[in-house]
Amino acid sequence: KGLLTQNSDNLFDSLKTQKQQLTIKADKINQLINKIETSMNKLDKQKIDETLYAGIDKQKANKWDEQARVLYSNESVEKSYQKLGKLNKSQLESIKLEGESIAKGLSEHITLNIDSDIIQELIKRHHQWIENFYEATFDIYTGLAQMYLASDEFTEYYDKYKKGTTQVLCDAMIIFAKRNL
Repeated sequence: KGLLTQNSDNLFDSLKTQKQQLTIKADKINQLINKIETSMNKLDKQKIDETLYAGIDKQKANKWDEQARVLYSNESVEKSYQKLGKLNKSQLESIKLEGESIAKGLSEHITLNIDSDIIQELIKRHHQWIENFYEATFDIYTGLAQMYLASDEFTEYYDKYKKGTTQVLCDAMIIFAKRNL
């Protein structure tokens, strides 16, 4: 009420002061929101690491993270963590199990032609599985195949089911990408 009865100069000054004070409060609130978001992202990453990388050496998982950041970008990796962070532990566990199922399936059919329906169906599942993490366009998916072959860690991971699984996976990924992406 007091503001409305003031002359226009005093009213303007009072409103200007109020605006400045609110702007300062808004800045402080935004800083708090940013700190909360940072904490939430760290917790999400921890949940993701504990679920998807369970049983995998932490240094190895960190190396994969670094490789992804070099190959794709920090922004892409962070988007992936944000996407996965929206999932609960059960959903993350399902994603992990699907990846293992695909790798085991490939190893069981390693003697089949990479062009066979069974192998290509497994690769289709692999592509869908990868899309839980990020969009796997032609370039990204074929680049991933090359990274798998170039990385001792990925070769070790896939070949633990049966030696040669990584090569079959990568060759079949290229065929799948050429046909479908």
